[in-house]
Amino acid sequence: MSPQLSSLLFLVVGISMALTPWLAAGGQLIASRFELHDVRSLLPVESETDDLQDHIIICGFGRVGQIIAQLLSEKLIPFVALDVRRCI
Repeated sequence: MSPQLSSLLFLVVGISMALTPWLAAGGQLIASRFELHDVRSLLPVESETDDLQDHIIICGFGRVGQIIAQLLSEKLIPFVALDVRRCI
């Protein structure tokens, strides 16, 4: 192995060892933000869904979902709209 290649490999290994703790801390921070938005907290209580039968499910209640909901309401078709945002 040439001295230049050896020096380059030592440099790459040294930099990666120096950056590993910083990258691990950044990963922990990102993971903690995902835990705050846990999807399980959005699940309905069973008593809220007991009377749901023969309905349309609208996934996403943005602009298009709201238009679909309006059309279904006009035709008196029951529906449930789901969205990842808590406030609509």
